[in-house]
Amino acid sequence: ATGRLVIKLPEDYRMLKGSPYDITLEEGDRLYIPDKPGTVQVIGSVLTPAAFVYREGQPFNAYVKMAGGYSTSASPRRTYIMKADGSTIRALAGNKPRIVEEGDFIVVPEKVQFSSSMRNTLNIVDIIYKFALGVAAVNNITK
Repeated sequence: ATGRLVIKLPEDYRMLKGSPYDITLEEGDRLYIPDKPGTVQVIGSVLTPAAFVYREGQPFNAYVKMAGGYSTSASPRRTYIMKADGSTIRALAGNKPRIVEEGDFIVVPEKVQFSSSMRNTLNIVDIIYKFALGVAAVNNITK
């Protein structure tokens, strides 16, 4: 298969043997282990998307604040963290902000807003659905 495979690498690679991450490499496979960048990236719907120097123990919202805070079009509760290993987690664990690790990306999505044409389309679909339901009910009654 083609694509990206995310695995957790222990400091001692020999610990992989027998673990769920004990994978077989085939001819043509490439293993890429990036350097630790020393930064955390904040991207998306913030005032100043940028890379910031990693500070151990800092929660995600400290980095969002460094990026100028959320923009008016942000959806703060949908913020997530793309870990350096490629996996993703929600930025909030319940109501508690997660601690960020070196190399993480904090992604702040925009609010999903329906345009007036989208609302009109939804209303028309709703009317057609209710009409079809009414026709089906009349057909069942008259049988």
